[in-house]
Amino acid sequence: MEEVQTSQMLDAILARRTVRQFSPEPLDEETIAKVLQMAMYAPTRLGKRPWHFVVIRDQEIIQRLRTSLKVNEGHGKAPVLVAVLAKSNEGYPRQWDLDAAAATQNLLLAAPTMGLGSSWVANPTTSAWAGACAWLCDLLGAPTNLALVSLVALGYAAE
Repeated sequence: MEEVQTSQMLDAILARRTVRQFSPEPLDEETIAKVLQMAMYAPTRLGKRPWHFVVIRDQEIIQRLRTSLKVNEGHGKAPVLVAVLAKSNEGYPRQWDLDAAAATQNLLLAAPTMGLGSSWVANPTTSAWAGACAWLCDLLGAPTNLALVSLVALGYAAE
């Protein structure tokens, strides 16, 4: 790898910050698609790619998730919330959540290189999280073998 590419990669890692105050400015579809494309370049065990991304723009749904999960208020002000779900019964040991976490990390690293702020919200070991996952999957009509791995607040930083 050339030194310039290495430097750009390290700069991207160093630029990643957790943003808790977002501008209300909406994100266009092209920007969201590019961020999700970068997320899908994450490594995945056995090439399974068990992840599913749900882009949530409806502020009522975002507020309900924020309230049920007791998430910092700033996260709720993001114009977009990306739910990262993964197939939880792919017939191999429990690596699906690691694959989805790697995809989440890629999304978080891509965001600042595109001028976006982001915040990773995750606590999948709590009962509130399981309840939020069930409610979200029911709302989306998603299969029952999907598990909510993380939520990513995404938008332009206001801070």
